[in-house]
Amino acid sequence: MTTVTPIATACTFTALENGVWVFKFLESTHKAVDEWLGWQEYLISTQPLPADGVARMIVDIRKSGLPPFLYTLQQARVWRSKHPEVETILLKVAMVTNTTGTLQQRYANLIKDGVNVFGMNAIRIELFPAAFDQAIEWLLRPES
Repeated sequence: MTTVTPIATACTFTALENGVWVFKFLESTHKAVDEWLGWQEYLISTQPLPADGVARMIVDIRKSGLPPFLYTLQQARVWRSKHPEVETILLKVAMVTNTTGTLQQRYANLIKDGVNVFGMNAIRIELFPAAFDQAIEWLLRPES
């Protein structure tokens, strides 16, 4: 089966040299979430598992604002159920948000808490209001 690089206009992907994957949401839409999951599908079929068993991801929502909450959690859960092999990988997710808007921060915290409700125990999420460099530092910090 040939894997095709996703064509994405609502959620872009960049792989940093340090192994961090950066997903930049340009829209707060179902399409952006679907493109993000399309990138996940592409990466799982083209990238080797991390040597230390930790996948590191930045979800940059500074431009778009938060993606649709329930849709994101539901679709991520469906995707993960199709890929049980990812349960052995610790996923560290740094959400880079805007500094403005306490409502956005509260909503981001709901996503963070919702991950546990949906049974995604191998995921660690932290919020970084407009702090991209701090997000990278946290992602690269070894798990204790």
